[in-house]
Amino acid sequence: MSNRQNRLLRMVRLREIEHRVAKARAASAEAKVAGLIQIDQRLAGLRTGVSADAGATSGFVLQALSEMGRRLDSARASMIEPIAEASRRRDESQVRRVRAQQKQDSLTELHDREAATAATLSERRADANRPRIKTHSILEAS
Repeated sequence: MSNRQNRLLRMVRLREIEHRVAKARAASAEAKVAGLIQIDQRLAGLRTGVSADAGATSGFVLQALSEMGRRLDSARASMIEPIAEASRRRDESQVRRVRAQQKQDSLTELHDREAATAATLSERRADANRPRIKTHSILEAS
């Protein structure tokens, strides 16, 4: 292998590592968004469950249910910003992952072409060193 091939091979390995890191970060960002959305859905489910039962209810119970509902609404409202930020980070990490994969693919293709070129040159060198057998043409015999 030539120095250029060795250097390309090292760069291919580096790009593979970069792609794996970008892929892991993208998965982590996706999990964070999914976790925040799950929390928001749980809060929504709790909010729908906070209501007074049919029949006679004391004012203290109604006040407690109302306070619980306000707190759950406040908690859901405070989830909007973190979910939006996590979604933005997830989208950015997906873009980074795609870029890393494109860099890896293009460098792998370059390495493959370089290896094919080196193999062709090696074959030519081997043919150049091979002893030639002189052949006589039919035209020379006449």
